[in-house]
Amino acid sequence: MAEAQFDFGLATRLDVDALGEPGRRTFRLLIRSGTSAALLWIEKQQLVALGLALEQVLSQVAPQELQREMLSLPSGLVTDFPLNPQLEFRVGQLQLGHDPVNMQFQIIAGDSVGEEEEDRPPRLTVRLGYAMASRLSQQIAAVAAAGRPRCPLCGEPLGDEPHQCALSNGHVH
Repeated sequence: MAEAQFDFGLATRLDVDALGEPGRRTFRLLIRSGTSAALLWIEKQQLVALGLALEQVLSQVAPQELQREMLSLPSGLVTDFPLNPQLEFRVGQLQLGHDPVNMQFQIIAGDSVGEEEEDRPPRLTVRLGYAMASRLSQQIAAVAAAGRPRCPLCGEPLGDEPHQCALSNGHVH
């Protein structure tokens, strides 16, 4: 089976969402470009890494350009996303590219890596401007921070059960 390519071009909307209770949440990217829509289920670690990478590159670009673009960002709620997107899959592979000339990022997401060239699953490519990338990075940080509280000593997530912190010699708190 040949790899299916979905090029969404320049995104008109890109949001992140989390479903479920802290500690059992699932995460997704909601992408729109024109009349096309894609829903990508993504692991929290991948999502946080994407947000940090965007933030790192954005910190090096001209802030004036970013502020000007922020004025034209679409607004609205995640609830206005189409119920039946044209594409939906779980992200297995995620790549981020940067085009400083056009002031854009490119996200390439694949379902998972097939063992043989002919077994590769679908891939989605989407571009986004600096302002949308900044907004996405901020959304990712907010969604990730809304999870379980963290231990102030070791940083591990705290759950309902007692926490045995390695940095406090195993004392429970």
